[in-house]
Amino acid sequence: MNKCPSCRLPNGHSRSTAMEKVIESIQVACENADYGCKEKMSYSEKYDHGRACHYTPCSCPLAACNFVGSFHQIYQHFRGVHKHAAEEFVYDKVLRITLSVHHDLIILQEEKNGDLFILNNSTEPDGYRISVNCIAPSCKGGVVYSIVAKSGGAVYEFNSCTKSIQNWDENNPPSVASLLVPSDFFGSYGQLHLGVRIQHPRK
Repeated sequence: MNKCPSCRLPNGHSRSTAMEKVIESIQVACENADYGCKEKMSYSEKYDHGRACHYTPCSCPLAACNFVGSFHQIYQHFRGVHKHAAEEFVYDKVLRITLSVHHDLIILQEEKNGDLFILNNSTEPDGYRISVNCIAPSCKGGVVYSIVAKSGGAVYEFNSCTKSIQNWDENNPPSVASLLVPSDFFGSYGQLHLGVRIQHPRK
């Protein structure tokens, strides 16, 4: 009825700038505080901060593991608990990988920083689609990488940029640019030799 419920006087539709200032002065914790973020901000800044927060939780890429933490915590967790489940690599150097037709994914961990990447291999009607993703918050952006596949005298080379993902679902991998390799590249033994080079993010 546009009346104050206490005094019954008309209150209209004007903004309460005084109340807006009170609300803006209230500082709230980041929703990722449990994962290490110590930032505080006003309500109006909370959404933008959440999109840029480096402490956005990520899940361990192994399906049998339920660990969730910031990307730094995930890297430490993986190196401490699943060290032998990953192929170690060094930024800016070519990593030689033998990929089997039965490999859905290969987890790569950088030797110094511990950064985690997933080399995904999905089956297509006309071959195998190979791509690389990074386990990290969206705000980190992508990392440049290249894949070289060789079979006999034929060479396929692919250059792209990783997508930062927080959760890996092997039944629903993210849609990203990828290298499509013909099935016959895997040969009679069902194996493909790859050269994978991931560029250092700071370059």
